[in-house]
Amino acid sequence: MKKTLSLLLLVWFFSCQSPEVDQPTWINPIQEWRESDGILKFKVQPGDWSVLIQTSSQPIPADYQVEEGELRIAYPKDRSFVVGQAFIVLELEEKSFAFPVILNPELGNGKLEDIRSPKTLNTDSSLVQQQMRYSFGRGGNLVPLANGELFEERYISQSDKVGTFAGESDTQLSSFYITAGTPESIPMTIQFDEIQNEFTVLAGPLRDAFQNQISNGTLLTFTIRNSGKTWIIEEVTREGFVRVRCSAERFEGASVHANVAQVFSETLIFKKQ
Repeated sequence: MKKTLSLLLLVWFFSCQSPEVDQPTWINPIQEWRESDGILKFKVQPGDWSVLIQTSSQPIPADYQVEEGELRIAYPKDRSFVVGQAFIVLELEEKSFAFPVILNPELGNGKLEDIRSPKTLNTDSSLVQQQMRYSFGRGGNLVPLANGELFEERYISQSDKVGTFAGESDTQLSSFYITAGTPESIPMTIQFDEIQNEFTVLAGPLRDAFQNQISNGTLLTFTIRNSGKTWIIEEVTREGFVRVRCSAERFEGASVHANVAQVFSETLIFKKQ
């Protein structure tokens, strides 16, 4: 009786064990998988297999079918993924097998990107820009440039012409700006208005060393001195000029000069003429 019971327990124990899963055999092994290579084939034992393509950034569900012991996996041409190392993962009954392969999709013609640094140049500077060019295709993968390189870096000397310019890729990222520098000099005049009994101080036209009109919003400082007192008036330029009005009752006989950074005008006197 004890022997019969032991035999039944032994049969029951082995019947509960999962059958051994044999390692699949890769029928057409390759190191690099391109779309033109077509279908990958594996010889597998019968069962409910599942397939996953694991890349460095994300898993990709695979299109596959199993017929007469042969598992066939289609290239994931409709998926976007990063070029590089991947694993073909075959699973059956909690048993998995990984086969390394390098995925290399057909990227087609890439989109050129042209990055400039600095993005804004000033005519007071050297007017030299650093340019980096690269091209990317599906999945954000880099596509070789015409010279075969993935990146191209160089330095470009720009002209002293003020404006907004487009880079080679003609995008907002590639556009850059050249702005006028500090004025070369500050011409200044004073006019007296008898009716209003006030002086109008006019500074301008203000141009940089390349005769570009200085940028709107450039800060210009007027310094007025009279009887031991000093007044500071700050105004911003518009279309290359700055105007301020000063009461003749308060400022007649006072001196005035203007400056932008280290550039100063001549000193004038408020006089009724």
